[in-house]
Amino acid sequence: MIKPFFKDIRQEIIKELKSAKAEINVAVCWFTSNELFDVLCDMLPEVKINLIVLNDAINNKPDGLNFQKFIDLGGKFYFGDIENPMHNKYCVIDKATVINGSYNWTYFAENKNQENITIIKDESVANEFLLDFKRLTEECKLVSTVKDDASTDTQQITIVEDAQLASDEDIIIKSRSDFVGSELTLKNSIGQGMKDDKFTIMIPKNSKIPTEKKYSTITTSFDNQISISNDIRFGESHISSINQPIGYFSFDEIPPMMKGMAKFIHTHSIDSNGILTVRVFCVTTNRTVIQMFDIRHLINGLV
Repeated sequence: MIKPFFKDIRQEIIKELKSAKAEINVAVCWFTSNELFDVLCDMLPEVKINLIVLNDAINNKPDGLNFQKFIDLGGKFYFGDIENPMHNKYCVIDKATVINGSYNWTYFAENKNQENITIIKDESVANEFLLDFKRLTEECKLVSTVKDDASTDTQQITIVEDAQLASDEDIIIKSRSDFVGSELTLKNSIGQGMKDDKFTIMIPKNSKIPTEKKYSTITTSFDNQISISNDIRFGESHISSINQPIGYFSFDEIPPMMKGMAKFIHTHSIDSNGILTVRVFCVTTNRTVIQMFDIRHLINGLV
């Protein structure tokens, strides 16, 4: 049996999960749905459950899902490496049923995005997915104690375009009581290092949070330039190197062309959880690169 679904996907997944008798294997890039998570926890330890998710700021954060609870109940939990992102969205149930598609196990996937899954009840197909799942468990990190270590020393996380849809405010259905009633403001200006050590402020000091700013006059500075650097810093000096670093990333694979021909739109946004998202869109190639940084320490009123 092969059947696609384009609406009420969460309920279809829940129905299949609850039918499990022996084993569930889940490989899903982003997992923030409490409803789906509770179903898995309720089935432990009677049903053997293996779960792989990406180790990033969406999955691994203090107010995210309680994956330690999943481990303590007897589930096997793996973190995928951010350097080689595990971007799958599939589940194998009792070595016979496969759920596969575009659908991350998130609130945006259920309530906002246009998504799909296909449920396949075929043991030979399930076996092919299980072989891939075994490979992933060998490449990913088996976790016994969940630590908030998704960020690097610069608190930088590389994500792909649809990560923004998987995060945002929809993930957090419980309120952050530590700042309710307080006005959130930015302690220092946030900006970007430019050519000749110049510093361009993207979000000024004392800006109210959440906020979003666009800057659209960035172009390549020499002929056949195939990469641009993005040096994100905080501070008030017009000299970039004097200001303090937040993180660094590059936008690669720019087609060779005359200087100034490749144009970029930079969007900097800060949400009420202290996550800075830098989105770089190349108008010429229609390609986007996104970086996320944890800057809670730079926000007044956020504990």
